[in-house]
Amino acid sequence: MGQKNIDHKKIGDVENFLKQGEYFKALKNLLDLENKYSHFIIHWYLGHTYFKLHNYHKAIEHVKKSIDIKSKDSLNLNFLGEIYMEINDYEKSTKLFKEVLDLDQNNKRAILNIAKINLNQGKIKESEKTYQILLKNEPLNIAYQYQLMRIDQKHISNREIKKIEDNYSKFSLENKIYSKLILAKEDEKKQKYTSELNNLIDAHKIFSETKQKATKQQFEFYKKNLPKFIEKVKNIDFNIQSDFNPIFIMGLPRSGTTLVEKIINSANNNVQSLGESDVFDKVFYSNQIIEKNKNEYSMPDFKFLQKMLVQQYYSQGLKKGNLVFTDKSLSNFLYFELIFNIFPKAKFIYCYRNPTANIIGILRSFLPNLLWSHSLDKIFLICDMYYKKLHEIKKKNLTNFYIISLEELSKKPEIISKDLFKFLNFKWSKNCIDDQINKVSFKTASNLEVRKKIRRHDLKYTSNFLKILRDSGYNYDWLI
Repeated sequence: MGQKNIDHKKIGDVENFLKQGEYFKALKNLLDLENKYSHFIIHWYLGHTYFKLHNYHKAIEHVKKSIDIKSKDSLNLNFLGEIYMEINDYEKSTKLFKEVLDLDQNNKRAILNIAKINLNQGKIKESEKTYQILLKNEPLNIAYQYQLMRIDQKHISNREIKKIEDNYSKFSLENKIYSKLILAKEDEKKQKYTSELNNLIDAHKIFSETKQKATKQQFEFYKKNLPKFIEKVKNIDFNIQSDFNPIFIMGLPRSGTTLVEKIINSANNNVQSLGESDVFDKVFYSNQIIEKNKNEYSMPDFKFLQKMLVQQYYSQGLKKGNLVFTDKSLSNFLYFELIFNIFPKAKFIYCYRNPTANIIGILRSFLPNLLWSHSLDKIFLICDMYYKKLHEIKKKNLTNFYIISLEELSKKPEIISKDLFKFLNFKWSKNCIDDQINKVSFKTASNLEVRKKIRRHDLKYTSNFLKILRDSGYNYDWLI
């Protein structure tokens, strides 16, 4: 085996497969090439392919091999650091990003990655300083300006607003998105509800137009393929045993799931937080389980599925021997019947928020990886799925299912959290609602808000948005 005479046609095929999202075809070609050649580019692409298939340990293994063959460079080191970020190993990722900066002190990718880690770990001042320096060097980079607004909660001046409006036509697509988000934030401050909603919709529309294919795939998965699969298997008696005692915190984005996770993990050191692990999505989507669309499923299928899920949890950082952990992945609710059977000792906490406030919260948050959240039509269709399933589950009166209202939690944090801990059979401590508990890392859009003192959620503003949404034709029964 050697570096020369590599099959460039097959490499070209791999590149095309990766662009088209056909990761298993890419993997097959790459494994064939690996048997014939020892070349850094093969391991580079294997690292990317395994990353897309959520096999992070394999991804790390191959990126390291690529580095060993080619020597260290900023591209490889940055990517390796980002894989470690994905499995919440911030110590290793930070070390790698600092290595990048030793090679290239102005490497923007590494600087931004360190800023993200600082935000996730609650090092707000460090992150703020980084964005201030970046903005000073690029005063028209609106993405940096938006991040600073999120961090310091300050509104920008009328002069800066005018500068954004005057230069809007010259901006890149990314800067146009963040310009609209900043304008929407100013509208929120001035209670200009129609203008705010229009600016938010514009921002999301620009973003979604750049992700059309991926958005369609993700939405079809949640709206069509997943419900079909669930319906086919939900009445099967799995009878699978498991020692795991996971706590699934479920609900729509911006419904208080991160806050509830913080409350549980702040008061109980024996519970490991896995955050938005997206384990079920990763196993189902990457292994094409649902797409196979078999007519019948047998017990070995579900035992194999359980094994893959457990392996993915360990790949995401679950420590060996930890049987109790929290998983607040946003899509878990859609897998409820499967989770219920695959992890029979699991407990489920559903976070509920006023639907209008929840929908506006989703639009205001701007969640790049949640592709369906960038279209108001798709948001309503997914919300409809959530609320219909909640109605189904409530009728079953399950003893391991608990509903918590974000509005009630914000009004009566001590009473509600005590009741929650009774449900979990945990010992309650005042630490769980203490705003000084900031030791946990949060990788979600709520990583700033969740570190503040629990605040009351005022619903007065929602009537304005409710009228606009109803006038626009969104007349769902659950919309209040």
